[in-house]
Formats: sequence, structure tokens, C-alpha cells
Amino acid sequence: MTRGTQKRLDVARRVAARAIVGIVLGTASGLRAADALETFKFEGMAFATSLAEFQRRYPSAYPNRDHFDEKLGLKCYLVANIKVCDGAMFMFFDDRLYGIQVLYDPPRVAKIGGIVEITRKLSEAFGPSDSYDAGTTEVSISWIRPEVHRRANWTIHTDRACLTVVDTLVDDTMKKRQAKHAELGF
Repeated sequence: MTRGTQKRLDVARRVAARAIVGIVLGTASGLRAADALETFKFEGMAFATSLAEFQRRYPSAYPNRDHFDEKLGLKCYLVANIKVCDGAMFMFFDDRLYGIQVLYDPPRVAKIGGIVEITRKLSEAFGPSDSYDAGTTEVSISWIRPEVHRRANWTIHTDRACLTVVDTLVDDTMKKRQAKHAELGF
């Protein structure tokens, strides 16, 4: 990448980050939007969908061994061919869906309307964000809804964007089980 291209990319990233901050803060000043996290579904799949139902729906899904721990009841599958995104990771605990991570590559982001438009739509759907963090290589916006046991993170990287939604009640249970079975080597 040439120096000029890198400078243009840096300027575009700063402008997008400022626009995102405006959207996030502007949404926070209004009334809370209908919280789509409570009834969140991705491609018609709701949390607690069984692993068997998922596998019927996505027979081409393949295991992500980096996030697989059978003895803890943790299973994770990747799906590459989804019409609305560039890939998705489906996380299961005790054979029930508890988390989804959806990936968007730059061409798809542009097709949808750009980072700013996607962020605006997420803010309208999820309501005011609970945190915003801008680093040198990524921007992260989080919505945490303890009353409905949901957390969503919208992360914008230099080479992709990612939406992660998790059932926090199941996530907490899974973390407790992981801690109980942790091997410390002594």
C-alpha cells in the first residue's frame, strides 16, 4: 500500500469514526428504541435453537475447532455461504444456540450502505449503546441488556466488520463451568 493510499484510508477511518460517535450519541439522547436484542434472530434462528435444527438448516456448516470443547458442552460451527453476510460463527452450549458472530467484508459493507449506515441501523434497532471504544485498528460499540440477558458488539476492523450477539445468561453459566474444570497444572 502506498503512503498516499494509507493516508486516505486513515482520513476515511477518522471521518467514519466521528460519524459513528455522532450516531451513537444522537441515539442515546432520544427515547430508547424497541430493543431487538430481546427477540434477536439471525436468518430466522433464535437463541436456544437446538444443534440438530441448526445442522438441518445448515448442512454445510463445519466445526471451528478453536472454539470447541466437548467436555464443557461448547461447540462452534462456521457457515460460509449465507446470502446476507460473508460468513457466520454459531456458538452452542449444551447443544443450544447461545451466540452468533456475523462477518462482513468491505464489498458487502459497501453494498449494504457503508459502516455509518449499518451503525445507524444497529443503533435504531438496539437502542442507545453502552460503550464505544476506538483503537488504532478497530472501533467497537457495545449494547448490554442485562434485563433480557443479551449483549451485542459491533466491531469495525480495518479489513472487516463483525456483529456478535450473545445470550449472557448462558455465557455466564458456560464461564462458571470453564472455571470449575480449569486445569492449572498443579
